[in-house]
Amino acid sequence: MATFCTISQASEASGLAVDTIRYYERIGVLPPVARGPNRYRGYTETHIETLRFARRLRELGLPLATVATLVRVFHDGTCRELREEMLASARSVLAALEARRQEIERMEAQLSAIVEGLAALQPDDHRLLTVHPCRCLAIVQDEQP
Repeated sequence: MATFCTISQASEASGLAVDTIRYYERIGVLPPVARGPNRYRGYTETHIETLRFARRLRELGLPLATVATLVRVFHDGTCRELREEMLASARSVLAALEARRQEIERMEAQLSAIVEGLAALQPDDHRLLTVHPCRCLAIVQDEQP
């Protein structure tokens, strides 16, 4: 006979917050958990393993929809199916990370140029006007001051 634990115990064992576990069940990331006569959810070791798996997938940056798919394969699929889904998901996240890295590098270069330009600029105390804007604005807008 399976040993059941409460959602608090499942939370502690899996490293997920109680609210996260409830949310994952509500949106279908995790399969429903049977309730006992007392109406409390009864989590088994299999549930705990699934929760840990879902937590790790989220830590790796996989979106919830992907986590839900992988959890379904984890429960109902084969090792081959899980491997294929994991490969596709990992490749997708890696591609997104690379795109984000390039975007961050572009932003860093632009901000560094702005900081360099603003630091070298000797501001004056004239009132800012849109007709004759401050030279700082030209630096930020990547124009020649």
